[in-house]
Amino acid sequence: VQRMRPNASALGARRAVSGLSHGRAMAATLFACWLVNFACLTVAVLVMRFVVGVDFGNREGACLAVTATASLTALSLGCAVSAIPKLPESTKSGILTGVVCFASLFAGLYGQPTMELADMVAASAPWAAWVNPAAQIAQAFYSVMYYDSFGSLLVHVGTLLVMAAVLFLLAVGSLRRQRYASI
Repeated sequence: VQRMRPNASALGARRAVSGLSHGRAMAATLFACWLVNFACLTVAVLVMRFVVGVDFGNREGACLAVTATASLTALSLGCAVSAIPKLPESTKSGILTGVVCFASLFAGLYGQPTMELADMVAASAPWAAWVNPAAQIAQAFYSVMYYDSFGSLLVHVGTLLVMAAVLFLLAVGSLRRQRYASI
């Protein structure tokens, strides 16, 4: 997203004057990014299943659905941060890393002490887990592993899809408002 801006790179300037609309170019780029990210995460799931020997209880399809949704949510978060105007790319990368680490901390993904912290936060402020994408992804995988029905899984996947939609809308809103004096 950062390099697709006309004033950010030569590629962005060429795309701005090409016959392909900015929306189509953006959609194709985002789809390609999602596809590569999803493929990499699918390889990780397959390694867990067949190399490490994690038994998903014949729910590999549900794991791949969570993986696809998690990939989409991560892509939307990257787009939203990338769409912040007037910040260098390195700063945006740092913001994104900080957000992911902070979300992972409060999802309990760094070991037993952070699991206890996440449980305390969830008990005192349940809304915090609902707005944390890392917690929603973890809960979606827990739903696949520990529940017989898909009700809980659908709630977490739906929450992730809403987060992705909101983040994409924020990115689109930021990108649409930008005007360039010259390219």
